[in-house]
Amino acid sequence: MKRGPHYKLVLLCCILGIVVSAELLHIHVKINNGLQHGASFCTFHVFDCDQVARSSYAKFLKIPVASYALWCYLILLSFALYFRKPETEALFFGVLFAGSALALLPAIYLFLISIFVIGAPCLLCIVLDLVNIALLLVSWRYIRAHGGVRTFFHETFRRRTPPLQLINRRSTLLIASLLVCGWMITLVPDFLFRVVYSDQGGTSSLFAEEIFDEWRAAPKVTFASESAGDSTLLPGHGPLDAPIQVVEFSDFECPHCKRAAATFREILSEYSESVHLVFRNYPLDAGCNRLVATPFHHYACKAAYLTVCALERGGVDLFWRTHDELFALERLNDQMLREVATRVDIAPEEFERCMEAEDIHAKVRRDLEQGYRLRLDGTPSIFINNKRIRMADPAALKKVFAYILGGGK
Repeated sequence: MKRGPHYKLVLLCCILGIVVSAELLHIHVKINNGLQHGASFCTFHVFDCDQVARSSYAKFLKIPVASYALWCYLILLSFALYFRKPETEALFFGVLFAGSALALLPAIYLFLISIFVIGAPCLLCIVLDLVNIALLLVSWRYIRAHGGVRTFFHETFRRRTPPLQLINRRSTLLIASLLVCGWMITLVPDFLFRVVYSDQGGTSSLFAEEIFDEWRAAPKVTFASESAGDSTLLPGHGPLDAPIQVVEFSDFECPHCKRAAATFREILSEYSESVHLVFRNYPLDAGCNRLVATPFHHYACKAAYLTVCALERGGVDLFWRTHDELFALERLNDQMLREVATRVDIAPEEFERCMEAEDIHAKVRRDLEQGYRLRLDGTPSIFINNKRIRMADPAALKKVFAYILGGGK
């Protein structure tokens, strides 16, 4: 392929696409595994990459959309480098035009979703959209310079060397390698969390020391109008006078809240006499949280109302039973909430009353107001002895607990 302006622009767009999609994948993994501390760099003003990454639209077939983008740009760069000879130049730009035109459809769909459903456009996603538009325009200009669409595709696919004849041993190996590369990219998010970020097989988390140091240096906060261990106001687990006081703000539709709940269940069995855990509802949905502009976790508010109802009806034990039932579900909807209520012996009419009762709503708002005052930026938000810890990492939690039990403050 002649290394003219069209070719150079394609290479530049490919490299930019790879860098941006890789960063989007990095943000997605951190956000959805509780590794993000504070807002990411592309969350400012009207843009919110973090909220988009948390949404269900950030995945397709359980794989991050950013993984697909990274794979596509790697394939495109490889093809641009491989099919650069004069006899394959037209074929490459024809495929590029068709591919970038096809990619516009999901790009437009996801952009509209971010604006009208999530209510927060993603800056890096918009950059990828612009890269795709640039590739479309570059390929379109090349096609126009070679006689227009009809003439170009007729010349390319009928009169010139048929595309199948261009596939030799080397190109077959390239395509096979790219398919394997794509499969590996789909495994990157799980690999990053399970192998790089997470505690596996008893091996200490690579970030445990960093998380511990952040917790030690964190300023102490105060909780309005009640102490962290006042079970008359909040559902608690463990001795009230325990040396380790944990307050957790959580959302029943939050995937890393679910993991945090499992972690605390395991930790509390080991430190049952040393830890008092207090749970606070912080649903991330516009139905009850005034800081969430649009519907997000659609049933999180109702789940919170159900736990308060359980606390009022059966005390702390029924609260934790309801808590565990909710986090055991793969997803939430109205029918599942009713089924949980039935399993914890809350009658259908009582369930309906709890969903509408002002006194129930007021108690959820109390937790939300506390979260507003603390400027929470997501869930789970966890405080140990009034200091915030970045995430419920088992190795980091044990390190903090050992420090406190050893006399540290």
